[in-house]
Amino acid sequence: MTGPEFKSLVALIWGRHGGQQRAARHFGVSDRTIRRWIDGSRRIPENVAAEMLGLTERIELPAIAPPQAGSDPLEDRDDAAADAIRPAYVAVMLAAERAGWEPAEALTALLSWVTTDMRRMSGDATTKKTLEAAMMMLDE
Repeated sequence: MTGPEFKSLVALIWGRHGGQQRAARHFGVSDRTIRRWIDGSRRIPENVAAEMLGLTERIELPAIAPPQAGSDPLEDRDDAAADAIRPAYVAVMLAAERAGWEPAEALTALLSWVTTDMRRMSGDATTKKTLEAAMMMLDE
């Protein structure tokens, strides 16, 4: 688990304001340790990362339909994934708007996270190819 992922989960579980202090109490560490986990100067212990993921299982998230039974993950399932994820995406955008974020700000944040995760999971070449294909959509 990375520091930014940990920070996001802390905010999700304990809230943005005071969440880091509540996380420190929960894990029996200092606020400073939490800050170091977040900024990456100290590695997040495996047991803490596992517990954080366990805590998120109690949070009600929007339902996302599973892939079609028998479908091959090596086949192109992007459209099906987009259809399945759209309700959760709409919920996130509505929540951001209700919190006072402009849609462009929320979309920029999402694009940044997606690009970072895509690079980490698929590599730079695949990420570049995907982003180039998305840019071509601007010409349509």
